[in-house]
Amino acid sequence: MTVENEKLKKENKELKAENLWLRTENTRLQQRLEMLETTMEDSINKAVEEAVAKAAVPLLETIKEKDKEILRLKLQIGKDSPNSSKPSSSNELKKIPNNREKSDKKRGGQPGHKGSRLEISKNLEELAAQGIAEYIIVSDGKSYVSDWVADLKTITVYAEYHRSPGKPPEIQYGPQVKAYVVYFSTVGLVAYKRLSQLFCEISHNLLKVSKATLAGFHHHATEAVCLSGYINDLINGTVIHVDGTPVKTSERLG
Repeated sequence: MTVENEKLKKENKELKAENLWLRTENTRLQQRLEMLETTMEDSINKAVEEAVAKAAVPLLETIKEKDKEILRLKLQIGKDSPNSSKPSSSNELKKIPNNREKSDKKRGGQPGHKGSRLEISKNLEELAAQGIAEYIIVSDGKSYVSDWVADLKTITVYAEYHRSPGKPPEIQYGPQVKAYVVYFSTVGLVAYKRLSQLFCEISHNLLKVSKATLAGFHHHATEAVCLSGYINDLINGTVIHVDGTPVKTSERLG
């Protein structure tokens, strides 16, 4: 009985030792497995990154070439006579972006807007006495002889014309004002805004000619020009020179 008991004790001790070894080996194998999994995941991620980078190389090259082409086209579009050897006739009108918000209001003066129109000053005789304006009365009278002095002065002239009653009285700008407008805007290339300011300055703010009125004078003068002679010369001329410089008419490039 004692021998049997000793044998069992020995086997139990061996089993405990074997169990401890198995536990230790199991722990080691788990650590090894975790290390392999981490290494494999890193390898897979690295391989994926390398594959993606390799596949993206042609695409990046294409994008790079497209960027170069876009830059070239932008530079080509921006070329004109000041920054290249292109002639001035090839210059295009550069459009300025309009950042104003779109409105539902109609064009022109809005209700309540104070308009600008030609009026006779209430203190005309006082202005004439001060030499700021000139007051002339043109009327049929007796025969007379006049001595004249040719001179030039900048002064606002109000001419009062007496006539038989009929149509309502009217006030309008005289031919000299209209002639100055056409000359300064056409020959002098003075902008309407500056021309309107000029009339205010030289008339001591008596003549406040709006830009729309100035444009109307120019339009009427243009309509009065007979182009048939010029057209005849152009058609029948031996040599013709045409300037290709673009101009803006009626808000359109022409």
